Amino acid sequence: RHSMTKHDQDDLFSEVLGDCTKQRNLSVEGRALATMIGNEITQLAIPIGQVYSSPYCRTKETAQLTFKQFDVVPDLAFSLRKDKNESKRLGEQLRAMMLKTTLTADNTVFVGHTSNLRDGLGVWPKPEGVWVIFKKTEQGINYLGMITPSEWADLP
Repeated sequence: RHSMTKHDQDDLFSEVLGDCTKQRNLSVEGRALATMIGNEITQLAIPIGQVYSSPYCRTKETAQLTFKQFDVVPDLAFSLRKDKNESKRLGEQLRAMMLKTTLTADNTVFVGHTSNLRDGLGVWPKPEGVWVIFKKTEQGINYLGMITPSEWADLP
């Protein structure tokens, strides 16, 4: 899930994805958290492969600060406040992308939103900045758990 946002700033219903002034964006704390997690990933030598981001400004900024390189995928857009069919389609798109990943030693990362995880995989991650960990197997996608922002901060 994207890093922490400014809760006094709402997404407008007529969101313009290229216009960050019409979206809820990362807070100062959220930017610091994304940078810190990126540093921890490097220090721990966690192998990162492909990184995909929702087209929202908060997800792209999280991906940039944490990983530097990423690809924007329009079908990872925030599924909340969409009609029932579109929410379902966006959740299923996330699941389908996860199922298409190849089994390698590198971790594939999706920087996205709570509702897409709920709609596609039945997981509702809280708080902002939490990492939801899945393992792909030949049988499908298995949910392993979450790493909260405070757990990242407590790493040695």
